Amino acid sequence: LWSTLNTFFTKVSERGLPWLQQVQAAQLAQQAALEAALASENAKDKASSEAAEAPTATRPPAAADENGAVSSRVALFCSQCGDKFANDSARFCSQCGAKRDGS
Repeated sequence: LWSTLNTFFTKVSERGLPWLQQVQAAQLAQQAALEAALASENAKDKASSEAAEAPTATRPPAAADENGAVSSRVALFCSQCGDKFANDSARFCSQCGAKRDGS
């Protein structure tokens, strides 16, 4: 640590204040570029997550069985993660564990 500080102060004393200001300006520019890249990545992530949200598709009600009972509408896709349910009798999503709508 001491050698780093010594090197820094030596450069400042040899090169003067303008050098230090250039270093600070370069650091600020680099920080601004990183923040812009991060903001861009966040915007892309948000856009892709919004696009990935699948609407809940449902089956139409089934015809009445021999007892006259009609089954309720059951979601084909998970309302939380959008994953398709593996089978008609699944009560929970195999991907995220959310309870199936209509079950």
